[in-house]
Amino acid sequence: MFTNALNQVVDISPANIVMRRSAAWHGMNAEIVRATKRERIEYRFQAPLHLLVVYEECARHDGESFVEGLPRSSLRDLKKKLTFVPAGHDYHEWQKPRILGRLAYFYFDPAIVPVHPETTFTDFAPRLHFEDAALWDTTLKLKTLIENAGTNDQSYLEALGVVLTHELARLIPGTPHVQVPIRGGLAAWQQRVVTAHIEEHLSEQISITTLAQLVHACSAPHLSAPTSASRGPYQA
Repeated sequence: MFTNALNQVVDISPANIVMRRSAAWHGMNAEIVRATKRERIEYRFQAPLHLLVVYEECARHDGESFVEGLPRSSLRDLKKKLTFVPAGHDYHEWQKPRILGRLAYFYFDPAIVPVHPETTFTDFAPRLHFEDAALWDTTLKLKTLIENAGTNDQSYLEALGVVLTHELARLIPGTPHVQVPIRGGLAAWQQRVVTAHIEEHLSEQISITTLAQLVHACSAPHLSAPTSASRGPYQA
């Protein structure tokens, strides 16, 4: 199901006033979107994927944001805000921009997002224009990697993706903030160890096995098998 769903991205209209750059890896897809004109623009999305919207720079003279299950929002200054759209929910946004906006979209296969044994991905609740320091910092690191693609960035990209899915799982209401792996995932301290190690060895080829051994994982699959990231130039 996800292979086909991966091709589903936020529909932006008119399409010719933005530039889009994307990357894909295990169970995830990401897009960096930059507006090129200050014209009225609309965004729409509904798919069997979780969507995280990251508003890096976004301010509007007028507009409205809607996520199914929540009241509509006409917030004008969206800088550093986040919006989470659970799989299957409708997302619609329009705006008359005050500045040239910069957004990032992260798409998640629900099957890869770790959840507490007593919950499922259907327990995710929509969230509109919220703030979360951990999610924000990780998404900006991923955005920087996608925009400045290098030959030795693949392992770091995948490790940050793992961290982001665990941070996303915290959005489930009532999910315990435990420090143990959930369903074969990494605990918070393991995520920090992995990220720090990769940042210190960006010039080296780092295997998933090495990372697994680093956090005393019993097997490499805890970190998910890598797939190649597809990075392309910005496309209008």
